[in-house]
Amino acid sequence: MHPPQADSPVTSTSSAPAAPTSGAPAKPTLKTRLTRWAAGLFIGGYLSMLSVGVGSHAMGYGESAHPLMYYIVWDMFCGWSAQSHRTHVLAEGESGTWYEAGIGPWHDDRPFQPYGDLDRIHYDMDATHSPRMALNVLRHTSHEPITRIAIVEEVWAKKYNLPEPYWSARWNVPKMPTSYYAVRHVLTADGQLLNSGPAWSAEVARRHVQDREKIRRLATRTVPLMAGPSPATTRFEKPLFAELAD
Repeated sequence: MHPPQADSPVTSTSSAPAAPTSGAPAKPTLKTRLTRWAAGLFIGGYLSMLSVGVGSHAMGYGESAHPLMYYIVWDMFCGWSAQSHRTHVLAEGESGTWYEAGIGPWHDDRPFQPYGDLDRIHYDMDATHSPRMALNVLRHTSHEPITRIAIVEEVWAKKYNLPEPYWSARWNVPKMPTSYYAVRHVLTADGQLLNSGPAWSAEVARRHVQDREKIRRLATRTVPLMAGPSPATTRFEKPLFAELAD
């Protein structure tokens, strides 16, 4: 038997698989598909909620429909005030004793505090959700029968929040902070509104307008592009102020 010539083709008898010639990707696994769906749903839901908040703020509709609207309405930090605000919720019992009903007994046991040192009720500067929070505290605590609930706003100048070393370096006078109070709402024990009053800043602005004749004349001739009800149009009667102050 003669050996093969050098230029003769040599056929291989091995059974090695041929390399794939197609560039098609591998089919994704079930875990990969579920991960993609979860990521897509999360991104879509997040953008949808932001769109709802932007639309609510732009149209002025439902901005305070629920306390959770605070997280999606894009009106945070749209203006800075020179005053610090605190909201006090007082509930009067049948015995005449007043109770703090704005913060529940579970305050110190919360594992998660998204608002830092301040409670959620102090972020409700317009006193929109304070009655609902007060009713929630009263519903989950033991107490004597309640006759009425008062929502009180406390205001003081922010400069008094400076620590003592910074205060002494800036002002060469003793630090004597003064708080101002305004009764925002008075409600029954079941949440029915009895009376409402303006915020302290709105009342101060209203009095400034009333005390200046020129501003009063301009106010009657000038109408804003988008006019709405002013919170300074409703006021408390003097006996109510005096009774709550006592």
